[in-house]
Amino acid sequence: MQIYEFNPTLKTLILVEEKLRELGAVKSINELREALHNQVSHQIIKACLKYLEEKKAVVSSIGGGIVYTIPKDLSNIRSKGLAL
Repeated sequence: MQIYEFNPTLKTLILVEEKLRELGAVKSINELREALHNQVSHQIIKACLKYLEEKKAVVSSIGGGIVYTIPKDLSNIRSKGLAL
């Protein structure tokens, strides 16, 4: 039995992150997938969310909800009035 590892492309990762930024929060991965018009598979979305969690860009709840957060380093820059 072969185990497959799902690796999203940079384009897909950006697509998922931008959609989460736009929505702010979703109740489930399925809701996010529907918002992406089923362009991205469930496994790829999970891989993107894992990366975004490590980056501290999203927070997942036990109930399955996902909230987009601004990374701390960007919030510090923006709070000081600096533009990127």
